[in-house]
Amino acid sequence: MSRRRQPRRRSTGGRGAPGCLSVLFLVAVIAAVTTAAIFIFFKMKHIEVEGVGHYKDTDIIAASGAETGSNLVFINKRGMTIGITSALPYVDGVKITRRLPDTLIITVTETKAVAYFTGAGDFWLCNTEGKLLERVTEEPTGLIRVDGVQPVTPLEGSTAELGEEGELRLQTYTETLSALERSGMLRDVEEIDLSGLYDVSIRLDGRFDVDFGAPEDLDYKIEYLREIVQNKLGPNQKGSIDLSRLIEKGEARFLEEF
Repeated sequence: MSRRRQPRRRSTGGRGAPGCLSVLFLVAVIAAVTTAAIFIFFKMKHIEVEGVGHYKDTDIIAASGAETGSNLVFINKRGMTIGITSALPYVDGVKITRRLPDTLIITVTETKAVAYFTGAGDFWLCNTEGKLLERVTEEPTGLIRVDGVQPVTPLEGSTAELGEEGELRLQTYTETLSALERSGMLRDVEEIDLSGLYDVSIRLDGRFDVDFGAPEDLDYKIEYLREIVQNKLGPNQKGSIDLSRLIEKGEARFLEEF
């Protein structure tokens, strides 16, 4: 009786293995060459700064920590942004981009001082959002004086803390200045008094003391104020304008000063 021959099994480890090893070796070589090319050809040679006004280009570069000669591909954008905004209070926003093969571009957005707080013989410049920008020893000109409150433990770059009911006072400050800015009247405001939580007043154009009452419906009150000043009162008139009852009773009163 004859036996059936078993089919021979083909070896899977003979001819295929060298081909796989060759592919892996080629991939490793390509990766190594690519990495070497990145380090060799993408070194930072130029740093450009855009959008500065208050600061110099060198201030922005120093705060970012960027250095020529370092690798452009592996820069830490988040770290640079934090470095700039924490060291330079007037900077509100940072955008960092690359222009290959060798240029880093830092674009900054700056804020500006519109008002100032007083306290302990110093003056703290502040933007419309309540960010403290700078401490000065001489009273500023051309900015809005904030009366009735003082910053507690002020620090450059921080938001002003205004003591008791501080959050509400800060909200009143930001909303009032933002409404005045939208109306185009902010440039004519000389003082804002926040001593009363529900009785906000301003000094306008060196001629008018304006009482808004509660800090509500400010856009409407300020638009009403602009109509009075521009179309109802003469260029030489001065006095006090009471808008505290405008919303509840539709009343606005003007007491002229002679």
